[in-house]
Amino acid sequence: MKKILLILTMVLITSGLISGCNHHATPEQKLNYITEEIDDELDLNAEQLVKLNKLKTHLLGLHKSHKAEKEQHHKQLQAILAKPYLDQQAILSHISKKTNFINEKSPEVVALLAEFYDSLNEEQHEKVRELADKHHDRHARWNNED
Repeated sequence: MKKILLILTMVLITSGLISGCNHHATPEQKLNYITEEIDDELDLNAEQLVKLNKLKTHLLGLHKSHKAEKEQHHKQLQAILAKPYLDQQAILSHISKKTNFINEKSPEVVALLAEFYDSLNEEQHEKVRELADKHHDRHARWNNED
């Protein structure tokens, strides 16, 4: 039972993150901000910026397709929770649908990300590694990890 509740919680958190849980900015605004930050940090050339914007456009499209299904997923979850018992099969089916969405769409995202990353020079690669380390350190401190 604990495992199912944990999985349900993870699905809800993931759904919120994918849907853009920050009520103060649209997904477009968030991605614009992120791409501007990446451009500033890595000093991208025109070709690299085109590849980054291609990735951004694809991510926005995925967000819109996910958002279109959001209400349906919410109603399904409400129906599951309205029962006097926890329908484990229904929850697992719900999780499976979300997992399938990610599994179907991730190769396209990874390919676009690789296209962008492969266009970076060695200095930019080093900067990406530094930023990733900084992000990891900040995340580890936030979660009290050593």
